[in-house]
Amino acid sequence: ATFPVFVRWFGFGGADKDKEEAGRNAGRSAGLVYWMNTAGAVCGVLAAGFFLVERLGMGASYKAAAAANLVCALLALAISRWGVKALREGPPAPVPARAPGFLEMTGDQAAACALLFISGYAALAAQLAWSRSLALVIGSSTYAFTVILAVFLLGLSSGGGLAGFVFGRRNPGWGAVAAGALAAAGGLCLSLSIQNYLPLLLTRLYPFYFSGKIPLAAIHLLLAALSIFPAAACMGFLYPALMGAGGAGGAAAGREIGRYTAVNTLGCIAGALAAGFSLIPRLGIERTLVLAALLYLLAGLAALYLSRAPRRLAWLILAPALAAAALLAYPKWDPWALSSGAYLYTHKFRGVKTYGEFLARAGRDELRILLHKDGAFATVTVLDDSDRERFLRVNGKSDASNNKVDMGTQLLLAYVPRVLLAGDLKSALVVGLGSGVTAGALAAMPEIREVDCVEIEPEVERAAALFSGINKGVLDSDKFKLVRTDARHFLTGSRKSYDLILSEPSNPWMAGVASLFTREAFSLAKARLSPGGIFCQWMHDYSMSPEDFRMVVNTFASVFPHMMLFSAAGGDYLLVGSPAEITPDYARVRYLLGTRPEMLSDLASLGLGDPFVFLAATFLLDDAAARAYAEGAPLHADDRMTLEFSAPRHLHDTSGMQVELSIARVRHRILPDRLANFSPKAAQLEELYLRAGEAAMGVFGVFTVEPFFHKVLEASPGNPRALTGLGRAALLVRDMRRAEEYFKKATESAVPHPPAYLALGGYYAVSGQAEKALDCLEAGVRRIPGDPGLTLALAEFYEATARPNKARELLKRLAPGSFRDRAQLQAFVQISERLKPAAK
Repeated sequence: ATFPVFVRWFGFGGADKDKEEAGRNAGRSAGLVYWMNTAGAVCGVLAAGFFLVERLGMGASYKAAAAANLVCALLALAISRWGVKALREGPPAPVPARAPGFLEMTGDQAAACALLFISGYAALAAQLAWSRSLALVIGSSTYAFTVILAVFLLGLSSGGGLAGFVFGRRNPGWGAVAAGALAAAGGLCLSLSIQNYLPLLLTRLYPFYFSGKIPLAAIHLLLAALSIFPAAACMGFLYPALMGAGGAGGAAAGREIGRYTAVNTLGCIAGALAAGFSLIPRLGIERTLVLAALLYLLAGLAALYLSRAPRRLAWLILAPALAAAALLAYPKWDPWALSSGAYLYTHKFRGVKTYGEFLARAGRDELRILLHKDGAFATVTVLDDSDRERFLRVNGKSDASNNKVDMGTQLLLAYVPRVLLAGDLKSALVVGLGSGVTAGALAAMPEIREVDCVEIEPEVERAAALFSGINKGVLDSDKFKLVRTDARHFLTGSRKSYDLILSEPSNPWMAGVASLFTREAFSLAKARLSPGGIFCQWMHDYSMSPEDFRMVVNTFASVFPHMMLFSAAGGDYLLVGSPAEITPDYARVRYLLGTRPEMLSDLASLGLGDPFVFLAATFLLDDAAARAYAEGAPLHADDRMTLEFSAPRHLHDTSGMQVELSIARVRHRILPDRLANFSPKAAQLEELYLRAGEAAMGVFGVFTVEPFFHKVLEASPGNPRALTGLGRAALLVRDMRRAEEYFKKATESAVPHPPAYLALGGYYAVSGQAEKALDCLEAGVRRIPGDPGLTLALAEFYEATARPNKARELLKRLAPGSFRDRAQLQAFVQISERLKPAAK
């Protein structure tokens, strides 16, 4: 409502005697007001996205916006009373006998209204498509979307300002409208043409960010400007041009400008709704931008027809021909480039210079694309490699896979809360479908009756169907029900209670996801738990500061009176909470593993098939320790979702080890306190500790693993298995000196331990100390001559150092039946084939 008033009074002066003359320059006035108004919108977007909401919170930001509007109102009142004498001078404007109705228009006015609607529709459809396409390039953080919107508004503002300065004393004609619309179509074609190359450009610019020369926001701003700004500036030019061409002026200028603004706004609303709910899910991002370009082309052709220019016929023929050529010639979008996740997996693209090299690093030569679809909220991709490793990516970021680490997280998210649940398991809710592994693990349990799953992106269901081999075909299970909606909306509206609620959304650095980690979100989940029910929240330490991690733990603790912290796999964690006391029971774990074959099989694939190993390898902090760990951290609330802003700033940090170390400092127990029905003998406990540490190696955090081996060394100093385990843990954190010391001590132990020699020899080999590696392996074979693994390793070393005869002599000592490890047997067969004497 304010824009027509500003144009009417600010743009046209204010004295009635000048309104007729000023009316002939409505396009110029509208352009200048549009320029200033939209420039203010750019400042508002940047202020909100980079400062206000994070520092002040949502409520205070709304109040600041309201205060700014109040200041504007007071200034307007002051100007109307004291500042503009012209408003009170001169004869009053003549009042027409009958004011024309809102829908009574001349032909030019009707044409302007139609084109304003079309241009508004196309502009907002394009804006949504740009938001989605650039999310594949610069990520889906709040900062990224702030930059995208700011660049779009900056383009509109610049175009409006250009119109204000270009249009002279008379309103622009239809020729200016045609030029603006056709230029907007050309700008969209340019945007379509460069999309494939933006991820490559990002990887070329990232070294400047990592060296501290350029802020990351500046890189995002540049990439967004290359894609959006040319077309958006033409769109901004077109808006005042249409107002002028439609003849907004005279005594009825306010009404006409209001009508044009209303029609254009309706077009914007229609375009946004259509793009978000229909065009992008059905046509895809690329074709939505093509459609927007075609709409601008049609608008330009219509304006050419109305311009009555001498050469309009030639242009009517030439313009669509050029547009058709541009739309046919631009390089079609490459799913390899768009699903590469270059904004996140920067290490993969380090040193890339050419587009072909970029695609090769993205996996074009090794991976198959099984699915690549633009959904209503995200672009979903499923990739498959030659080793049958399958990945689910959302906006280029891997969210699930069938590799051991991801399978560990997906399975433990179901099984850890299950073994902690004291009562019957009848119903469960899973937030986030992903690959469907978590929901499938629950649905496979015979006692459960229903598994509801909330997933906001419909295309993820299609992706999950491609993981049926690992999710136990959960999509076809009678127990399973998929609800396509927002998780918080579902929890707010549902009246069902669940025995288990498991939440594994995407990473909280993605826009909107942090709302699932607030006090209010946890309270909603708590309210939907049945008596004695358990809520389990996934969390991660990679790309996460220790302060943010502690904030989430403290927020969780503020809602649930009883909680525990468990490790999942690969830097993932499980926060387990309940309104009732959580009582770990060793007998319950043994019973479930003994009576649930699929559960046992799944855990055995992770090396956690033993009840003790399962509990010990995953448990981190009990209730008291978790609260002590998080004490003093701020709470994360809806009004001030600091995680949404702080998490993206740590996206490229290697801070996971810091989180793990901070947890290790307060971890004083290997097993949960008051673990019921567990009383092993000391000798049994030592073996259990060793098995737990070895099973957790490489899957769980280093500081999770080390305590098991230290416990063994307390009771049995010099134990070679424990020393070897500590050496391997040291290697994981690249502490080479400590690793060598542990391995040496293990080889010097009174009890021969072949893995110790293999580990020390391997360490020497990869660190370039070939002679030491040879001495170590030869010493191991002399001390343990019958070990097939050591003998094979020495034979492989002889072969690698051009000593084939020695290798053959060693291989004569081995027989295929002596190998218990399939990988060693395969290596034996391969080296035997390579060392066969050549046929004469």
